[in-house]
This record gives sequence, C-alpha cells and structure tokens, in this order.
Amino acid sequence: MCHDGNSAGASQRYLNAQITALYQTAYECVQSCSGELDFKSASYDRSKYTRSLAQYHFVGPKPRKVFSTAELFFSAQFDQPRLTFICNHEAIFYLHVREGHYNLDYQKANVAGYRVEAHKNRALKDITVAFRMKFSRTGIKGSSSKIGNGSNHLIQLMILDFGSAKLQSFRPTLAHEDTEALTFYLRNYLQFLENGGSHTLFDIPDFDDDKYSPTIDYSLASTMQDVERHCTEQIVCNTDLTQINTFLHKQWLSVARLGHPADKLSICLAEICSKWLVGASVDAKFHIQFGAPKVRALCRDEVILTYTIDSIAFFKTDDWSKETPEEFHNWQIAFIVDVSEEKECDGAVTRLVMNLETARFSHHFSVITETSEVALGYFYQIVHFLSVDYLDVITQYKMHR
Repeated sequence: MCHDGNSAGASQRYLNAQITALYQTAYECVQSCSGELDFKSASYDRSKYTRSLAQYHFVGPKPRKVFSTAELFFSAQFDQPRLTFICNHEAIFYLHVREGHYNLDYQKANVAGYRVEAHKNRALKDITVAFRMKFSRTGIKGSSSKIGNGSNHLIQLMILDFGSAKLQSFRPTLAHEDTEALTFYLRNYLQFLENGGSHTLFDIPDFDDDKYSPTIDYSLASTMQDVERHCTEQIVCNTDLTQINTFLHKQWLSVARLGHPADKLSICLAEICSKWLVGASVDAKFHIQFGAPKVRALCRDEVILTYTIDSIAFFKTDDWSKETPEEFHNWQIAFIVDVSEEKECDGAVTRLVMNLETARFSHHFSVITETSEVALGYFYQIVHFLSVDYLDVITQYKMHR
C-alpha cells in the first residue's frame, strides 16, 4: 500500500503492465503471421484474438480469403493501448492507430456478400482515439496451501465494459463523415477485444501475510488535466450542473446576508469561527470567510466539491481584539464526494444529495499560493478541520442537499 493509503497509482501501473505484455505478444504474432489474409482459415481463427491488440481486420458477417487488405472495410495496425482512470466508475481507454484504412460505406459493412468499393477507402495514420467507459472490480476467492499466508486468498479483477464505451476524442480531429465511419469500426473492434477476453485484467495481488488490503481510489488520483480533457459532463444524477451551482450560490448568499444570528453555526456556509465550536479536532484559533461553494462533475456519481476560503485569520491567543492575526486569502479546498438522488412527494420532486460521509480531500484540485512552512501547516490544519468537523456541521444544517 502506498504511504498515503491509496494504491490507485500502483493499480493503474499493474494493469497497464499487463496490457504491455499482451500487446508485445500480439505484435510478435502479427510479425510471424503478417501475410495471413485467409480469414476463414483455421490458422487465422486460432490467432485472431492473440494478435488483436496489435492488428484488427473487419471481416464482416462472412469471413473470406482476400488478396489485399484494401478489399476489407477496415484494417489497422495498432501501437500499444493505454488505460487511465478519471473516477471510481469510469476509465479512459486510448487506442493509437499506427496505419491502416477504413471505408466510408460503413452502413453496408454487415451486408453479406457486399464488395468494398476501394475508392471509398480512406487512409489511417497516427490517429489517437480515446474512449470513455464504465468498469467494475470483482474478485475470485479461494485458498491454496502452496501460497500460504492464511487460508483465504483473493484474486482481484478489473472488468472493462467496452459495450458502454463513448467516444471522447480523435487526434487529429476528423471530418464528421470520417468520424462516423471510423467510430463504427472501432466500436466493432472494442467488441472484438471483449470477445477475446481483453476486457478482463488482473488487479494488484494481495497474497502477503499482513492484515492490510490495498485501498484503491481512482478519483483521488485524477488530476485537473484529466478533468478538463475528459469530464465535460454537465449532468449529475440527472441534474444539470449549472442548476446545482446556482442553488449553492443562492444558499450561500442567503446565509451571508444574515449577519451574526443567535445560532452562529447556521451561517457556516458563509463563515465559521473556531470559537463557535466545542471540542473541535484542531487546536488552531481561526476565523474563516467563505465564498460560494462549487461542484464540478467527475462522472454522474461523483463530484469535486470545492470550498473557497476568501480570507482566513489565525490567532495566537483568545483575546483576538488585542493581536494582529496572520491572514491568508483565496485558498481552495476540494473534496471528492459521492452523490445520489432522493425522491420526494411520491417521486414528483428529485433532490440531489451530496453524501458528505464519503468526502475525501483531494490535493490535485485544491489551491494554496503560499509556499512557506507556516502557511502549509495552517492549510493542512484547516483541511483536517473541514474533513472532520465542518462537513458534519454542513450535514447537521442540511446544506448538503
């Protein structure tokens, strides 16, 4: 397990290492069988899945022998694919087409006996395609005295749902007609990979004799670059993201206008002070002024919830009127949060709920401009305070829904 308790990076490396090994095997198979164009032969049938990560031919509903790949609707040589994760529900599978061709008559590709019109072939060279897809994790439990280290062993598996794949990008970009045709062939290619078992990979092993099992949170490993490139989804649990942020802003504004009511914690969305809490998890003395919170989608089931600290003052003593505090500005503290729906009024009203008990601090999406040891020390104290105390207060006052 990694020192931060998250083995997501180790898992991704382990999975891609398998893809590397499988690709190298496929590449060697292609090199040894490069002239095989009889797609109904037993020799091709035996090796079609072995070579699939490096080479794919769309042979249609009735495989036949051809004299040139130009007679096929689609043929391609691939470089090694790559797998990355953007959250705990979806992954990005990158394909790189080194060379090949596709035919624009893709709608006739499954018509038995239809002959390719070669003048409608379009060359492929150095195209990178990204597909976003769902995945699941499962395991096979068993035991073996040869392994030792306890009576129960778990073989962990990663299952990629190629059937759910959505096109994310072509690089370089293509015209609409070409995009439609190439997407059709590549979706068939993904189905071919799944038929050949390439959608199932082993995850990091856990055969040791300690009591710890790997904790894998792919969402915490996501970066801003990943989100800006792939997380453009504006719908979370069937609710538009703009509506969510508008609601949060109005909620923040309504409490910010209250001044200092008798129940001071009721304005916690806009302001909070260490004096207002009894038994807080940190010893620091501080006063925070918040901006409006914002959410950004990772996927339909997880969001990045960001609290903006417009200003924060730290004090050394209890008599704040007699000292000049240390002040900092424009901190952003982000959490990855699971979201869910609640139905009310016999299903007529849908309410989005941020399940704050699932909140995990994300340093990738948090911002602090100061670099001094003192500032960073304060920053992580406040991260701890928000994680342990503040989110409980937000939940108590029902400001998470």
